[in-house]
Amino acid sequence: MKLPKLDSSSTPADIDPYTVFGLFNKGISDTNRKKIVSAFAEAFGIEADQPKDFQGVPTLNNLNATFYAFKGDGRRGEHDIDNLWRTFEAEIKLAAEDSELNRAEFVEAYDATIGQFGLGWKLTMGLYWVRPYAFVSLDSRNRWYLGDMKTAGPVVASAFPKEKGSPIPSGAEYLAICDIVRSQLGSKDCPYQDFPALSNAAFIESERVNEERKAAAKASRNTSFPQIAPASQSHRPARPLYTWQRRCKENSRRMDMDVPWFRTCRRPISMGQHICTGTRVAHPEFLPGPGIPKQTYGFSVPRENQTVIRAFRSKHPAC
Repeated sequence: MKLPKLDSSSTPADIDPYTVFGLFNKGISDTNRKKIVSAFAEAFGIEADQPKDFQGVPTLNNLNATFYAFKGDGRRGEHDIDNLWRTFEAEIKLAAEDSELNRAEFVEAYDATIGQFGLGWKLTMGLYWVRPYAFVSLDSRNRWYLGDMKTAGPVVASAFPKEKGSPIPSGAEYLAICDIVRSQLGSKDCPYQDFPALSNAAFIESERVNEERKAAAKASRNTSFPQIAPASQSHRPARPLYTWQRRCKENSRRMDMDVPWFRTCRRPISMGQHICTGTRVAHPEFLPGPGIPKQTYGFSVPRENQTVIRAFRSKHPAC
């Protein structure tokens, strides 16, 4: 498997632990994620159980999957990777023993790191990957689910950052958020047993809402055009509806319209600046000429004397 580019050169001179975790916690298939985990386990002799699924684990954007700027980039500081290692070590110590000394060391390391290029909320995702029962992830799904939707009760919602507009917390503020959420776990308002269960619930709910929004948007597009039924034809069985996709070269928009299908058009149909592929087109009537209205069936005609789709008749000329 080809690994992503991790630095300006083919082989990075240095790397941080969170970027290593990010190799299998980004937008790739679960199969490939398992392959990467298995390869790490074999290379380093790791005997811990390997994950069977990754549901609820926050993932990185594939185009922004490192926790540092590449070498030679002016936004990269001399100690950026060292600071990430300090934060990594500090969080492991704090997760093992919650003491004032360990908290102070974590806050110092976190505050020295959080302002580096490309981090922000992403650093809290890395903290969660390494010690998911001690540190909560402040990724966008969790901020929406806990901060905006208030699904874990008012106490958590008041402390948790919102999906948009909230500032990145300092080290002390981040630990306070973790403490507040932890104190509410298992309560009536927050019936989750730990941070992973909470993160998993946020993932499931956000996926459900996203699917509903996609379905609603698709339905809205389909109903924005008139649905014209074909004429009665006793000798021809009913045909299903197909989607005609018209790409506008002028602005690369893509519009969908469900139309009754009679037969597949035999040739591409050119409409000035608009080009139809001609596949699965129900024979429309094309009318060229001046004086065409600006808006016809929901799409803009960029200029006059443009061929446009006017209507579907019961009898259509052959293509």
